[in-house]
Amino acid sequence: MFVHPRRSMGPIICLALTAVLAGCGSAPPPPAPPPDPIAEEPEPPPEPEPAPEAEPEAGRVELSTAFLVGGDMPSSTRDQVTEQVVQAIKNGAPLFRRCYAKEAARGNSPRGEIDVELVIKPGGSIGVLRAGKATLTEEGLVACTVRAFEKLELPSPPADYSIVAPIQYYPE
Repeated sequence: MFVHPRRSMGPIICLALTAVLAGCGSAPPPPAPPPDPIAEEPEPPPEPEPAPEAEPEAGRVELSTAFLVGGDMPSSTRDQVTEQVVQAIKNGAPLFRRCYAKEAARGNSPRGEIDVELVIKPGGSIGVLRAGKATLTEEGLVACTVRAFEKLELPSPPADYSIVAPIQYYPE
């Protein structure tokens, strides 16, 4: 029996395509092979935390009594803000020690005082910051001390608050 090739191939191709297409959507893909335990590299150990920076040993820093220059607020509020400012300055002692250590590294042993004048704005930002009276002759130490005040976490007074903070340095 002879069958014409064009007539017999059409239905077979349609059936084959239908079977292939129907089978592709219904079977899930084969699972990925498990990772080769020999080929896996172990995770590197975590980096150790850096040691906290030690405070410089050079010099002694003291805060003399800070005093209010001006600020329009009730005396109880003013006293509270003054106490918070003094605490913020004391917390900044490591910054001032670093300033002294930089000067000591230059071969100097400064001894003296600098009055840092600042105006703290509501919100805790600094409106005015400058060196006042100073017995220190090392300009680098004076400038570093003033810049250190920019890094302090100061309180938020209800109004502008002007204060003078005398910082004293002594060689040890």
